[in-house]
Amino acid sequence: MKIAKSAICAVLAVLTLLCGLATSDFSVAGQDGSTYFFYMPDSWKDVHNDYYDGNSLDSCMISVAWISLPSYQKKYVEVQRCNDAPNVFSFFIPREAAEFIIGNAVDPYSTDDKSRCISTTVIKNYSEDQNEYEGNDFSTFWINRYEQNKNVIFIVDPDSETINSDGSRSFQSSNFYYYGNGKYGRYKTLAEADYKFFSEGAFPTENPEFVPDPSQYNEEDYAVYFDTAGAWDSVDSLKCKLYSLNGGEYIIQNDEVCSCSRVTENLYKYDLSKVVKLKTDGVYEICFQDSDRRTITVTLGAECVGDTVYLTNEMFAYPDNPYVDYYVCKWRKNSGKYGFPYGISLKGDVYGECFRKGENKNIVIARWVFQNLGPNSKKTDALEKVYRYFNISTEEESADIFDRVLLMYGENLSSKKKELYRNIIVKSVYNAFPYLPEPEDFPNVNSVVKLSDATTVVGGLATVNVSISDNPGLTGASLEIRFNRKVMKLIEVQDGEILGKAVHSNDYDVPYKLLWENDNSKTDFKKNGVIARLTFRVFDSTDAGDYPVQVYYNYENSDIINAKAKKVKLNLRSSSIKVTEDYLPGDINGDGVVNNIDRAVLTRYVAGWDDYQEIVKPSADLDNDRKITALDRVILSRHLANWSGFESLPYNK
Repeated sequence: MKIAKSAICAVLAVLTLLCGLATSDFSVAGQDGSTYFFYMPDSWKDVHNDYYDGNSLDSCMISVAWISLPSYQKKYVEVQRCNDAPNVFSFFIPREAAEFIIGNAVDPYSTDDKSRCISTTVIKNYSEDQNEYEGNDFSTFWINRYEQNKNVIFIVDPDSETINSDGSRSFQSSNFYYYGNGKYGRYKTLAEADYKFFSEGAFPTENPEFVPDPSQYNEEDYAVYFDTAGAWDSVDSLKCKLYSLNGGEYIIQNDEVCSCSRVTENLYKYDLSKVVKLKTDGVYEICFQDSDRRTITVTLGAECVGDTVYLTNEMFAYPDNPYVDYYVCKWRKNSGKYGFPYGISLKGDVYGECFRKGENKNIVIARWVFQNLGPNSKKTDALEKVYRYFNISTEEESADIFDRVLLMYGENLSSKKKELYRNIIVKSVYNAFPYLPEPEDFPNVNSVVKLSDATTVVGGLATVNVSISDNPGLTGASLEIRFNRKVMKLIEVQDGEILGKAVHSNDYDVPYKLLWENDNSKTDFKKNGVIARLTFRVFDSTDAGDYPVQVYYNYENSDIINAKAKKVKLNLRSSSIKVTEDYLPGDINGDGVVNNIDRAVLTRYVAGWDDYQEIVKPSADLDNDRKITALDRVILSRHLANWSGFESLPYNK
């Protein structure tokens, strides 16, 4: 079959070469490499029985080719039938091979609809200095002699069939230790290939006459383990449930197959052979729980057979199940690909190391938002923490999360609730990431759009001027203003009337858009000066400090253009608002002066007008009784009218 390198590797990269010492010498004299075995399924032979007509192929029935690097040249090897077992074949792969393919045709790369094959990679790049293999997943594998990579037999997994576009078929395989005479046993994929099993005699060490017991590691020992040491030192009993993420349901329910057996004081074994044979491409979730309802949940696949789950001693509260204590856990050998599935606590703390099959970060966040944040929720701190953890920093990303909410739960939401959820999900990204990275200056460009600095008090007003200098001429501009929504809000925008028609946004939320559109103008607007004034109200809850106000535009997006419809380059200078706790008595609106406007604002505040409830409260308590009443309004009125005894504020009785 002429299968592309990428297709071979992508479809069958899960094949793992396993290692052991041969009970007899299958090596090729004078060559450096390893001998492997293959069990030929009858289904492969039957399809191509017209090829075996008494010629030399009749003694083989399979062919093997290996790939060399960097030329990626295909080379064939001799295949021998093993006399001691039907359908078992052996072949030698040189050390320099990068991958090899086993097929049932004259050429394993055949492209007809009768072709079947498996493909895999081999261990390579052995470093004598480092005493290990480099360049692949085996870089830290303990085996440090290439000749030990022997007696691996590949058994075709019939459920893994992939039909290629040319009609040929590719398969995955399971890997076993071959004992000879057709007998083979499971070599627990990487998880148990360590010194522990050497010391226990699972595989031969120094004694070349040692013959391992084929029943010691066969299909009957098909289990996963749970080490309860640490947070679960005292366990009376342990039960388990296996959940298929492919089929979407628990595979087992009754207590007999749910029980785990104790191996040592803290080590428990869950016998999978009583339950199900894990599919090679299947993804599952397994849940261990003791009599105290302490629980761990972890994803697993076929590679996890023989591996052990252990506790990290972190606890986690699933929002949708507050009555169970969950503990964070990891696989010893398969951490990362499988493990504790990502979950989010009520406070927005993220735990886990992998996604369930078919999930991604946006799906996990969408489910959590719907379960924990009502559409009227104003407490978005937890969501902002989640956004920062997963680096959800753009409105496009947050909008996708909202779309996921609609997809999963939209049928049960009214139009009003959908809009409320959208505001929470999309706008919270600007709380988590209020500012964009400052853009670099364009070289040799003197034109600048600049924001002025401002100073105000807690609860006060601050005006920031947006100005342009060395104006190169423009007809259209879109400037984005960003500020921290949890510190201040934009309450007023005034145009500078030097850039033509202003169509600024009526939505004063972040990011705010300043827009000028002069599409029909044949000449550029070239005046310098203030192009807009922005007035902010600092919240009473804001701490003293400096808070940035940022201006931004996207040159590549043609946000600023001239009369010739060409993009315009401008450098940007952002600013900050300094917030202090010093206040001016009588300055009710926080604009830095005391006048009749303050008297009017205070009068309306005391009267309960809705639009006048945001004032500088320390400045309004003019009799120091820690309350704001009509008496404070009277004192301010007399101060402004220059009554004797009311010359200074606050008023001292």
